[in-house]
Amino acid sequence: MSAVTQRWLIALACGVLASQALAGGTDPAVLVRGGKFESVLPPAAGVKEVTVGDFRLDRTPVTNAEFARFVQQHPEWRRGQVAELFADEKYLAHWSSATEPGAGIGKQPVVNVSWFAASAYCEARGARMPTWYEWEYAAAASPTLRDARRDPAWQQTVLSWYSRSAKSALPDVGRSPANYYGVQDLHGVIWEWVDDFGGMLVAGDNRQQSDPDTLRFCGPGALTMEQKENYPTLMRIALLSSMKARYTGAAMGFRCGQALPAAEMKNVPISSYPQQSIYRLETRLTNQAGAGLGLDVNAGHPVLVTMFYGSCPAACPLLIDTLRAIEKAATPVQRERLRVLMISMDPQRDSVENLQALARARHIDTSRWTLARADAATVRRIAAVLNIQYRQLPDGGFNHSSVITLLSPRGEIVLQSTALAKADGALLEALSGLR
Repeated sequence: MSAVTQRWLIALACGVLASQALAGGTDPAVLVRGGKFESVLPPAAGVKEVTVGDFRLDRTPVTNAEFARFVQQHPEWRRGQVAELFADEKYLAHWSSATEPGAGIGKQPVVNVSWFAASAYCEARGARMPTWYEWEYAAAASPTLRDARRDPAWQQTVLSWYSRSAKSALPDVGRSPANYYGVQDLHGVIWEWVDDFGGMLVAGDNRQQSDPDTLRFCGPGALTMEQKENYPTLMRIALLSSMKARYTGAAMGFRCGQALPAAEMKNVPISSYPQQSIYRLETRLTNQAGAGLGLDVNAGHPVLVTMFYGSCPAACPLLIDTLRAIEKAATPVQRERLRVLMISMDPQRDSVENLQALARARHIDTSRWTLARADAATVRRIAAVLNIQYRQLPDGGFNHSSVITLLSPRGEIVLQSTALAKADGALLEALSGLR
């Protein structure tokens, strides 16, 4: 797919939406039995098949009424109170007030919500959003077939939904026929956030993966979409790959997936941090010594923060070398104040013991550098707030963007750099301006 075609798909995705009349309802989640299938977005070059485990998925998208109950109980997610870091200016703009959707739309799917807000809602339910492969797997089913993507009649039905205008009012949820698993409204109602939307490093042409700026990524820089005839799914991917976690949209909603234990959250007075501070993201990390800490462990200092994984063979060791080059190029006063935070994206393998071993092997000064790990859900939130993309590969490694972020002493993003193997002059200049 050419870059022009991909841009056209994104534009099309933003401009069309089916308006099939659907009925209201808040049915519980259903169990979707997993299996193997060929994804439109293969996990790696030469690997077409994806294995999806059993998971639970909401029958219908989250409604305005359901989200209203959430914001009433969680005022930090109300319009006008949500931190700018977590939602853009159109967040819940269609509601009549900060806590009430307005007459007649309670059973319609909630839209104008950011990825952060959707994640918070699902987490409050002890759940999460589905991953892309889970969503795609469930969406491949028709009312009678587990995988109807090659059924001409089903293809035509789906295409007809996506060809309708997005200008009419959104329908109530639950009126479309349930698919093979009992799930409704996966097509023709809204676009939906997925938990791992930040892992969609998409290129429409294999040749783009040999871009000269390959050091920005560990492994191939992007995935190549296949099954070009599957336009509705390609449109979904094109839209998601163009989004940032704080973005909202008039047709962008979500549903929750597999139940998870509620994440252990640190009780931090976040109100003391600026609206744009990443320290407003409440997290719990564990450092290389096994000590619990928050994302704001280095508050009061300029901080260089990045994400890595310990068994990385290429980009991550280079990230460490780059951080040291920045330290070396800084003035003695700047170096004394500067702190480094490296957060693992591989909680399965990067144990406290392995982080300790890495610190010893690379002679890392742990009085100023922190190597940290967290659970998978927390890692995803941190990556989203730092605009870092990552995707686990079948061999256990990760394809990830290599970004070093300079934070102010209060946690605001001052500058992000993708320059590796040398000290970025723009970053050094920004560092010199911090007090």
